Amino acid sequence: MTAHIIESLSADPEALRTLLELLEKQRGLFARLRELSERQTALVNDAAADALLTLLAERQSLIDELMAANEALEPYRRNWTKLYADLPEPQRQHVGTLLREVQQSLGAILEQDERDRQTLQSRQGRIGIELQGMARAGSAVQAYRNAAHQAQARFTDSRG
Repeated sequence: MTAHIIESLSADPEALRTLLELLEKQRGLFARLRELSERQTALVNDAAADALLTLLAERQSLIDELMAANEALEPYRRNWTKLYADLPEPQRQHVGTLLREVQQSLGAILEQDERDRQTLQSRQGRIGIELQGMARAGSAVQAYRNAAHQAQARFTDSRG
């Protein structure tokens, strides 16, 4: 589907209203996503796997909504430089504020997700090391059992 190109917002008040609604929606979705990102960190730190999976499903739902909003913004994006320049000053400032807030939220979400990823990766590495240690301990126990069994058999006579 090819989206049409919006030529002017000042000549099309409905297009301007729609743009502002979409940007407001996008800002709200990013704010909710940022809140979930903060909750995600607490769940990662608490190793609450089930709750984390539920939260990730919530995040995916918000991401799906963001993708739909992003698609709806496509007609504006195609001619964005001209549209933005033609906005009356109050709307241009408002749009600029909305875009900055979205960018700030996105940056914070990406940073938090990277920290969470590093935490999970570190935890995975520690668990791997612990599992290796447990495997070695199991091998040592088995070796002691074998040695004990051989020692016991070595000192018994034919009568038991």
